[in-house]
Amino acid sequence: MFPFSLINRARLYLYPSQAPNKNAESPKLPSDIIFNVIDELAASGDSRTLATVSLLSTTFRDYAQTRVFGSVSITSRETLFSFQDSIKPSSARGSRLASKVKALAVVLDYDDPFHITEDHFVSLVRACPSLRSLSVSIQGCKDPICAAPLVDQQQRPKGCPAPSFNRSTIAQLRRLAPHVSHLEMTNWSDNGDMSIQLLEALPSLKSVVLRGTIPQTLPAVHQADAPCSLDSLAFELSVQPTSDVVQWLIGRYATDLLTLSFGFEPSSALLETALAQCTSTLQTLSLPSCPPLRDNLLHDCAELTSLEIQSFSTTSSTLDNLPKSLRRVLLGVSDLLFDPESFEFLRQLPRLTTVSLSFLRAIDGQRVVRDVVRARGIGCEVFL
Repeated sequence: MFPFSLINRARLYLYPSQAPNKNAESPKLPSDIIFNVIDELAASGDSRTLATVSLLSTTFRDYAQTRVFGSVSITSRETLFSFQDSIKPSSARGSRLASKVKALAVVLDYDDPFHITEDHFVSLVRACPSLRSLSVSIQGCKDPICAAPLVDQQQRPKGCPAPSFNRSTIAQLRRLAPHVSHLEMTNWSDNGDMSIQLLEALPSLKSVVLRGTIPQTLPAVHQADAPCSLDSLAFELSVQPTSDVVQWLIGRYATDLLTLSFGFEPSSALLETALAQCTSTLQTLSLPSCPPLRDNLLHDCAELTSLEIQSFSTTSSTLDNLPKSLRRVLLGVSDLLFDPESFEFLRQLPRLTTVSLSFLRAIDGQRVVRDVVRARGIGCEVFL
């Protein structure tokens, strides 16, 4: 929905108060209004209306197509062929539209006999020279009896685990996607190695989100290949990985990790392993909850500036010894009854500038803010 102010400003130009002059040229909207309207449409996710707006005039078209083709999702062969028709390299228009694609999402559903193939995937990446962000969703059968690769993928039994990417695909991706810096890998197949293969195929990656499954044992990779160096790594997995695999992942791909996020509650051993790999560099840590940790582990993260714990118990002693570098703390308090003195640890953080707290009861939030946070003059947000 457009902001009312934008609609009213547009009306002033489209419908002037004086009687229209039939010989006069149609009034033109200022570019800033056009851009604002298109930006609002893009932000709302209304791609159908955005596509319609792009057909209104050349003024609307040029900017709207930047937003329409800026982020593309290919979920079936139908959408694949439609997109390919729009970006035919034989036409100047097709080349121009292809160059606008910055983010590409692809679904590889190996349970579908007419799924998007590896060759299709490679051709999509080849067609988008300005690609910066890649989202790949893998689906396949859970029955390991089907794991043997078949020559004809169209003959593949429905429900087989997704086959690994072949070496030719990995080599082509390394050559065709030299500037892709963000990857979201959602793997719902039992073949966890596919996530690692894409990490190897995209050496310019800086941020990665891993969903679904990853290997439970150390994967075999060609150590001669130059790996990516991640700044940000998020685990949103359906099965908790082993400590060995997480240690290997961070050690190979994220030796200078700045941001670490878990979408599931990690075990104490897993979190300790991960933090030990990036103690000297980590700046942002996000957890659904914080398990007990060995003494001083968080305190040793001397560069940590932001800490988020979505469900925090005031009975936990984990936060008693936080690094003095913290500037931002976000806590979701899970206790119904607690003593405001449980938040005294906030007083020990000299650089703290922002606190966001979520409470089950309003009165608890008021007491903590009054007695602990605002007494220090810290900016604070309270959510109930």
